[in-house]
Amino acid sequence: MRKTKDITSLKEILGHSDLRETLVYAHVLNESKREGVQCFNCFTF
Repeated sequence: MRKTKDITSLKEILGHSDLRETLVYAHVLNESKREGVQCFNCFTF
């Protein structure tokens, strides 16, 4: 999860039907949050 940051793929691998099930096990680090926000900086709204 830390390397791919792809929660949807993790959901499928774990066989969960609901993304909320996967989120229980997925711990998002503050650094990952910062990286995610930085991805949006290149978009113009």
